[in-house]
Amino acid sequence: MDVFWKTLAAVLISAILTMMLDRQSRDFSLMVTLAASAMISISAARFLSPVISFLGRLEALGGLTNDTLLVLIKIFGMGIAGEISCSVCSDAGNASLGKGIQFLTNAAIAYLSIPVFSSLMDCVVQILGEV
Repeated sequence: MDVFWKTLAAVLISAILTMMLDRQSRDFSLMVTLAASAMISISAARFLSPVISFLGRLEALGGLTNDTLLVLIKIFGMGIAGEISCSVCSDAGNASLGKGIQFLTNAAIAYLSIPVFSSLMDCVVQILGEV
């Protein structure tokens, strides 16, 4: 949890620095925002690596396929990347571009969810067929 607190402090300092730089140079302010976002992503990856290993164990116990878990991880990653990109665009003063990124992210997630829902539907049909 030490990584969490250090990252949180660095991001808060970056937010203050961004507010100060925003008055003088919007370009430098955006660069600080991008650097802070990258730092958050790297820190989050440290927390997510045990989650991925747990999903591997869950896969073995539940008899899930690699494809199912890979799709779920991709969906999670796309959601996070889309949300961060949308926020950066909004902070840069282009909220309409951020909304476009949100729409693109939602469409991609819906597309990637088709195999997951298909597997779920097969399970429901199998259960109902046995009743």
